[in-house]
Amino acid sequence: MLEQLIPNFREVQDYLYSVGSTGWILGLNVDFINAEHLLNRFPESWNKIYVEHNYIFRDPIVAWASSREGALRWSEVPIDDIGGLFEAARAYGLTYGGVLAKKVNGRRSFLTVARNDRELTDAELATLNVKFSSWLDILYNFATLTPGELDVLKAQRDGMSYKEAARALGISPATVKVRLERSKTKLDAASATNAVAIAMARHYFD
Repeated sequence: MLEQLIPNFREVQDYLYSVGSTGWILGLNVDFINAEHLLNRFPESWNKIYVEHNYIFRDPIVAWASSREGALRWSEVPIDDIGGLFEAARAYGLTYGGVLAKKVNGRRSFLTVARNDRELTDAELATLNVKFSSWLDILYNFATLTPGELDVLKAQRDGMSYKEAARALGISPATVKVRLERSKTKLDAASATNAVAIAMARHYFD
């Protein structure tokens, strides 16, 4: 599903593995019970131990990501590891890592990555944050499209010409064209038809 919603998602996954060489977890629109999208790429052997020991209830990363926003290395998370999760995880290659959490339009999402050889650099953490924020904008903030730009896309969806859209929206045909061009840029669309198709696939008109 995310392959249809986030552009170049295969490259996104490759990048996450380049930073989180041991694995990563991406949770989108998460609450305590479930997530709209959840990709867990941590080692299966560790996932089994995690479930068997109910680590979720004493995981400092989960606790932080559930209540805060920002980007931190695991070693910087200001919550005590009273359950010994980090020590247990090291045996499975999850020695160093980073966690990012953000709330967009009431939807909380998180990303955590792990590696076994070194801490994440400032540049890696910053780049992860930029990319993570851009995915959330695409999914939950209409790719930063303005209400006016969405209206123009809806008019295109409904088969209106520039003049018809202008009359319906009370703006000039030139403004319709400008808003449509901005929409194409924000959606990385090759054409107006492509922009409408992308917006529909992402449920921007719902």
